[in-house]
Amino acid sequence: MATEKKTPAPAPAATLVEPVDPADIIPVRPERPPLTPERIAELSAVYRDVVLQDDEEAKQLQRRIATELRRATHDEIHPGCPWVEVDVPPLKVGDVRINNMSYRGRVRVRRCTAQTILRLVYEARLVESQRMDDGKGRHGETVDLDQSLADRMRLIQEA
Repeated sequence: MATEKKTPAPAPAATLVEPVDPADIIPVRPERPPLTPERIAELSAVYRDVVLQDDEEAKQLQRRIATELRRATHDEIHPGCPWVEVDVPPLKVGDVRINNMSYRGRVRVRRCTAQTILRLVYEARLVESQRMDDGKGRHGETVDLDQSLADRMRLIQEA
């Protein structure tokens, strides 16, 4: 019988790198101070001043302002805006859509969003009522364009 030689297990490799805490690797970003209504008004004024300038510095400032406003929470932009419930009626044109959000039926949203929803419902109903109005909407009577050229010219001159 052959005797097997047992080889000793290899020693664990010495660690070349010390273990690092993940918090040491990830840079710590300072907390952004909350936006106040005064700061928002100031940013808006600066943005309006530089929006038409065509140099790189102005464009960079525009991007920084837009980024800061985009990161703002709703409470920072509209402080004290309460939550309300709104009944959104079904419309013939479909649901009310704001920023890829669809609203129909009873919804609980912020007051400013509710105002936008109700304005869109009003406008959709106005368009629908004019569509069903036999041409006598708020813009006066409609003109049939399947008339002779002389009739069209007469209508244009009368207008």
